[in-house]
Amino acid sequence: MTYSPPGRGTNPLVYILAACGGCVILVVIGIFGLGLFVTHKFAGAINQMAVISQFGEALRQQNYEKAASFLTGSAQQQYSANTLRQKIERLEKEYGALESFTLDPQQFYGQNQNPSQAPNTYQLSDYLCDLQFQRALVHIKLHFDPSDPRHISGLTWGSVYRNASETSPSEGAKKHTP
Repeated sequence: MTYSPPGRGTNPLVYILAACGGCVILVVIGIFGLGLFVTHKFAGAINQMAVISQFGEALRQQNYEKAASFLTGSAQQQYSANTLRQKIERLEKEYGALESFTLDPQQFYGQNQNPSQAPNTYQLSDYLCDLQFQRALVHIKLHFDPSDPRHISGLTWGSVYRNASETSPSEGAKKHTP
């Protein structure tokens, strides 16, 4: 069987447009695939950030039942809504009202990540957070089980730093253990 070239009446522009159209389709498929890849890789971290934000907002608004709902069953046994209420009220009594709940930027330098524990290197298992009270800053570590990025599996209360205004001018912010 022999191949016969197309008839002379076909415009070469048709072939050029067909080739360009094929390239455009390949680019669209590639972008879609890259989007799926990125979504899969970062889904756990995105879920964790949302949970941390909602947990912090619930604490700030004194909605301890909602805050406890972001904990896994074992963490809820240790920190029930009532236990969270008592802890925050004790801290507020000593250091003033809770003003903010933020992620501690130090964690993004890789200090708290154990690569052997997390199957997804883009998803941390521990997040350091700061609870800013009127007269002190309290650190808290939120632990996530990598298999469940939608629930906090553990809380560790950390150091308390009194504000510089609560110490002598020569001391600055000072670590304080309650």
